[in-house]
Amino acid sequence: MKQTTITIYESNHWVGNEYDRFSSRFEWLGTDHAILTADVVLVHYASWDEFNHKYPRWFVLEETTVFVLSDELDIELQVELLQQGIIDVVPEQISPELLHAKYQSAMRQRQLSFLGVEDAADLATSWLDRVTAIIEQNIANTEFNVQSLVRGSGMSRSVLYCKLKELTGLSTSEFIRIIRLRHAVAMLRSGQCSVKEVRFRAGFNSASYFTRCFKKIYGYLPSEYLKSINTTAAIRISSEFKGNPTKNRHYINA
Repeated sequence: MKQTTITIYESNHWVGNEYDRFSSRFEWLGTDHAILTADVVLVHYASWDEFNHKYPRWFVLEETTVFVLSDELDIELQVELLQQGIIDVVPEQISPELLHAKYQSAMRQRQLSFLGVEDAADLATSWLDRVTAIIEQNIANTEFNVQSLVRGSGMSRSVLYCKLKELTGLSTSEFIRIIRLRHAVAMLRSGQCSVKEVRFRAGFNSASYFTRCFKKIYGYLPSEYLKSINTTAAIRISSEFKGNPTKNRHYINA
């Protein structure tokens, strides 16, 4: 089987020993001259602007798999890089095994991009269902946060953010909050829990924060909703928000 090839743009950042550690998973092709033929290209963040200017966008997006090397980049910069076509931002000391797994995952995604629209939509829904299930399994855990979901999903923080933003229009923290609120509505609608019980079971520590979030999304205080369970207003809210939150983006962002 052909070994995956790798090269490093601006390789003068590296010492010779660094190349050796990739040999278990990759075939080293040398430095810049090999970029047009390598399967994987590593680019230090300090050299990204130069690389992005030197190589056309179609090459970055379609012809190779580019990873940016950096140990310290904030979320905004990582998102910007992902939007420019790189696969991921990875630490400079990333293991060959993890890098190879990320490369294989990127190749699977490229293959899936050739599927029909319906298959692609099904794939996105399936992925979103899995992410939602992770949150639902931890719904009462007030300590469950963005980093918890990152660990549970097996994705980097920036990739998870971009994927959720693309599919739902929500940031990762907003998506977690929406799932919690959806469960709160279901519990209130059951009529078997007090507002306080619902708040704790949905994973909200603060009563004021829960009330503020609930009213922003639904237009009612939790206590008002509980009192109006049998009114058409309560029925309307529940039915409009039933199911996948991606179908209710207009309601979520209200």
